Amino acid sequence: SAEAAALYLALMGDEQDAQALLHRLRQTPSRGLVVALGWSGSGMAIAPLFELLESSKSELRAAAAWALERMTGAGLWEEAEVEAENLDAPEPASPELGEAPAPKLVKVVSDPRDEPDKPAPELLERPTTDAARWRAWWQQNAGSFDMRRRYRLGQPYTPLIVLRELDTERRT
Repeated sequence: SAEAAALYLALMGDEQDAQALLHRLRQTPSRGLVVALGWSGSGMAIAPLFELLESSKSELRAAAAWALERMTGAGLWEEAEVEAENLDAPEPASPELGEAPAPKLVKVVSDPRDEPDKPAPELLERPTTDAARWRAWWQQNAGSFDMRRRYRLGQPYTPLIVLRELDTERRT
């Protein structure tokens, strides 16, 4: 697929390949290209990723936040509610038996005040999609980045950074 090809190109390519990914992103932005740019680590991708944080598509904003976190190591985390899964399976029809179903026994014998609360939403921790927080961080830290280099976790890219990332960092 195009997403897999973009990711392989980002991982194994050079700066010229990162430029090709950037050019493609400007033509037709997609989540897969944003992810690939995050893995490429190209300093030239930082400004376009900031622009995507301000886009209207939530999937592009989330991918841009993950890409920026992977490249910068900024640590701008937030808690977000896990979206309910959309199941495509239709609800099975109930057979008509002619009688109304009896209320559940728990409803019949329990005091209404003893009913359990609604479950708390499931939360996850992810890089913030708030463009203002990212821009404030960038204003303080932009001097540490050379747009001609590749970055991972805010440091120039080396294989040792990848090992550290696999061993200790919060990553997908």
